[in-house]
Amino acid sequence: MTDENLVVVSCGTYDDSVFALEYVHHTIDSSGPKLLKPLFVDPTAHTAPVTSVAVKDGVVLSGSSDEIIQVFSIHSKARLGALEMHVGTIRQLKFTMELHDSAYCHLFSASDDGCIGIWRCEVPGGKLVKCPHPSAWECIRQIRRHKGPLQSIAVHPSNRCLFSISADKTFRVWNLLRGRQAYATRLKNIANDARRLSMSPTETDASRDGAFILGNVQFSNPPTSDPTFFSEDDELHNQKSSDPLFAYVLVGIDASLTLIKFNIRNNSSKPCILEITSKVLLSGKRIKFIEVLHWPSRLVESEPICLGRSRLVIVVTTDGDGSHIRGYAVNLNSTDALEPGKPFILLFTYDVPSARITALAATWTLTNYVHPHEL
Repeated sequence: MTDENLVVVSCGTYDDSVFALEYVHHTIDSSGPKLLKPLFVDPTAHTAPVTSVAVKDGVVLSGSSDEIIQVFSIHSKARLGALEMHVGTIRQLKFTMELHDSAYCHLFSASDDGCIGIWRCEVPGGKLVKCPHPSAWECIRQIRRHKGPLQSIAVHPSNRCLFSISADKTFRVWNLLRGRQAYATRLKNIANDARRLSMSPTETDASRDGAFILGNVQFSNPPTSDPTFFSEDDELHNQKSSDPLFAYVLVGIDASLTLIKFNIRNNSSKPCILEITSKVLLSGKRIKFIEVLHWPSRLVESEPICLGRSRLVIVVTTDGDGSHIRGYAVNLNSTDALEPGKPFILLFTYDVPSARITALAATWTLTNYVHPHEL
């Protein structure tokens, strides 16, 4: 078997289970969606609802209201053990971005106990080709400056900074090189009542100096899923100061996956004006989770359609019958990108009857990281 490009989609459910699925990508076309292939399912992964999952290479991690982080090997389709440190619900798990010269893989865990845990595992090139035993993970630091439950964390693409928001209504920036707080402010000063951090997936962010103000955005209808960055206009030094620059955000409003844009050169204190670029109606009653992935560089070389403002978007919807997973190739480069539904090409589907998905994570990887006979 050749070393194919595939996406691993991992989910946790309200009934304590964790499972993973795979999608093998060949080309972007509209000939019809594929059905995701199950990799493993653990119906007794936790003793309480799953609240967070993370996936990297051949490893899946899950956190729960039972205060435990479970470690799964996709190769062996088994749960290997647990990481224990927190004394509250695990709200989020985040791996660091992949750096080719790294000898370690790092994981961040955020919990209701107000603590951010930094875990480290020594692996060649930072790749979890074979899932290390939980005993190989070391909690190297516990950050406890927040005075309330953690709500969300985000890792900068350079791996030098971590951002966090908490129920204590503060936003904090952490210097990961020094392991200390670099900045803190009240949420009301920047984004009152914020619940989730979403880092722009634009790859150039890691090497860009400086920052710019996005301003604030208000939705006419309350979203059923947290807004997620799709892309942003970059290479600011090539743009005239008078040219508009736009950020593109995906948001779920009931069962409609909506792509909006707004001017990020809004110097006014008033909310930015939203413009709906496109939307598509999905199965289910409400969208719960949205995951946006860049196309890997190895695919961009062979498929020019993956260049620029083109992403793989994975969406979870729920209703009384269960949950539904859909994967779309979303392309804003085409001339018909503004026509309703046109930018959304359905690539894969999977339905989970009688189960409510409560956590989603996805990543690109290679076949030999997932299937043991390829090693």
